[in-house]
Amino acid sequence: NYATLWNDLINGETLRQVLANTVYFTAGTVPLAMAVSLALALLLNRKIWGVAGFRVIFFLPSVTSIVALSIVWRLMYNPDFGIVNRLLGMLKVPWIVDGGIGLVSLVPNPPGWLADPNWAMPAIIIMSAWTAIGYNAILYLAGLQGIGASFYEAARIDGANAWQVFRHITWPLLSPTTLFIFTMSVIGGFQVFTQIYMMTAGRPTPQTQVYVYHVYTQAFTLFRMGYASALAFVLFLIILVITLL
Repeated sequence: NYATLWNDLINGETLRQVLANTVYFTAGTVPLAMAVSLALALLLNRKIWGVAGFRVIFFLPSVTSIVALSIVWRLMYNPDFGIVNRLLGMLKVPWIVDGGIGLVSLVPNPPGWLADPNWAMPAIIIMSAWTAIGYNAILYLAGLQGIGASFYEAARIDGANAWQVFRHITWPLLSPTTLFIFTMSVIGGFQVFTQIYMMTAGRPTPQTQVYVYHVYTQAFTLFRMGYASALAFVLFLIILVITLL
């Protein structure tokens, strides 16, 4: 089984494509989710009325079934009646039309999203990042509240502006939290399966074929249990190396 796997990796295209898709998904989801999560945590860290309610609202996707979320997003991405394309169709800008000023759609031809080979994976990346933002933001929020107020007081006395405070105080002191979120997000990225299975079932082939879905196909569609087990063990080794690093 391992010899077959190695031969497929060297001489075949499917396994290389599957690995490339998995790396693409991880590279797209992790930075996007982390950046938005940090920005959201900075907003939720302010002492304003009702902020506790907003924290709960943003955290809700993290405790909602990923199957249910996948079904909802699949409906939202529907090119015929989905709300995403409807909202894109409502984006209009003033433009010269037939000698006069009229409104022209900013996105005249919305994509087919999950049915479009060029947009299927970006659509899943957006959905996956959205589901991770709330959980990551809570972790970042805990990290922010662990930073002593004396650091910020000293910075204000020295005349530091908001960007300098973030760059030289907040960001460095959040590095342990950032490392934890990054590591767990990368591991989760390599293990992605449910949203792929529910939203595209690997189609349009091979754009959304990721590693764990490939393992599932080999095991429960083609019934190559030994080969699938070898694939799964290689994934374990990949994740182990990433975690050790």
